[in-house]
Amino acid sequence: MPQLPGGGGSSAIVSAIQSRVTYPLEALKRRITGRVFVSFTVSASGIVGDAQVVKGIGGGCDESVLNAVQQLPQFIPGRQAGQPVPVRFTVPVTFQITAPTAELAADTTQQIYTLVQQMPELPGGGGLAAITRAVQRAVVQPAAALASRQVDKVFVSFIVGPSGVVRDIKVVKGVNTDYNTAALSAVQHLPRFVGGKLLGRPVSVSFTVPVEFGRSVRIR
Repeated sequence: MPQLPGGGGSSAIVSAIQSRVTYPLEALKRRITGRVFVSFTVSASGIVGDAQVVKGIGGGCDESVLNAVQQLPQFIPGRQAGQPVPVRFTVPVTFQITAPTAELAADTTQQIYTLVQQMPELPGGGGLAAITRAVQRAVVQPAAALASRQVDKVFVSFIVGPSGVVRDIKVVKGVNTDYNTAALSAVQHLPRFVGGKLLGRPVSVSFTVPVEFGRSVRIR
């Protein structure tokens, strides 16, 4: 069977798609949850194509999954009788809301600040340095980065809402598609924050962090 560069079988493929999925704002507002089943072909050369939603749930989730599949790296192709052959997959992608509706509504309507008296923090604290380290630890370095002698940086912005939910993740300064996608995926894996406060009131706060790529990158 075709494999991702790092192996891991079908579970790794599902995880790779899931990590590239962004929960659409419309789906969050309407509290749409469930599983999208997507079908795609890995060609004899390992290229992903012909992605189709077999069973969708709407709210922009179907389109988000198709976009995630298009971002998959080139596979190690499957073989039959020793010869490379095209193989078709159908996999589920899960959409699940963990924050209450009221919190999600607040997170999408509050004024956004860049500096407040009590900044949002990860559960273990540590400020911005801890946030940057957590993102860097979550990065899966693309093959090109592992072969590169130089260090490249992708700058990613995101908002931490009053309830600590991370949203609106964007690349503000990118390098290439693979690096940008890996950086966005790393931020999506951040845990829920302890929300920020201004004058004792929960508020939304924006962050911009660098994500480094290259074989010499070390987590500090």
